Amino acid sequence: MQIGNQPVTSAAILAGLAGQTISAGASNIGGIGLGFSSTGSIILNSSGAYSWGSGSFGAPDLFLVRDGANTLAQRAGTSSQEFRLYETYTDALNYSRLTLRYNSLAFEIVNQAAGTGTSRAVRLMGGASALTVDPVSGTTTILRGGGSAASLFEVTSGGSGMTSSALKFAKLTATIQGSGGAGYTIFDIDVTETSVGSGLKRLINAQVGGVSLFSVDNTGAILANSINARLRLPAMALASQGTASGQGNGALRYVTDLTSTTRGATATGGGALPGLVVSDGANWIIV
Repeated sequence: MQIGNQPVTSAAILAGLAGQTISAGASNIGGIGLGFSSTGSIILNSSGAYSWGSGSFGAPDLFLVRDGANTLAQRAGTSSQEFRLYETYTDALNYSRLTLRYNSLAFEIVNQAAGTGTSRAVRLMGGASALTVDPVSGTTTILRGGGSAASLFEVTSGGSGMTSSALKFAKLTATIQGSGGAGYTIFDIDVTETSVGSGLKRLINAQVGGVSLFSVDNTGAILANSINARLRLPAMALASQGTASGQGNGALRYVTDLTSTTRGATATGGGALPGLVVSDGANWIIV
């Protein structure tokens, strides 16, 4: 056994096992304090380290050290470090692992696999809730496993608040390269109502100071305190708008095939006249 470039003799090891300490500065261990506790633990002094090299005892490049009370560190001066936790390992060409590392000005948690290894999802758990990144499907999933907290996902600015003159509290940026009949959706809301209560059921609720300024409920109805921009309704034939009862009282539609534009009359399709219609809960009425 060696520490540094110096051998630790069998007599020294036996002395340590007997409850004695090999003191710092002893010539036979390269100046590093090494001891054994009464419970069988190997003890280094506070400036010591467990270290490994590529084969030379004089050139270690991996160190486990004590940063402070109850604090373990892996560090080697200015050389960035990497930690790997394996699911499976056959050899250097066949494995599945999680890597914690510093790379390109960022700290990374990376799933890696090669050969017969399988690329696994990375999951951050908090109780029964989880944030999962799946390398196979390319999706990121947030799961709340029970509980009754008001928010499933919450982004909150702390401290004195954000003061930039061009704030974007949340931003979605996408580059689309579709072709043919391909389409896309930037933000998709899909709610399954297994059961609901008597309260408001809103898909979107935009507020300032706790006051709702714009909302969309679970029927698609839009409520806004004011509209200062253009409102454009999709243009479709009357039959394509769905039934007035199905769309609900107050639903507003732009129709391209009215047979008449008489205000207040019941709308009928099949003509060539455009116009607005509103549902009274039973029929489409021309506006």
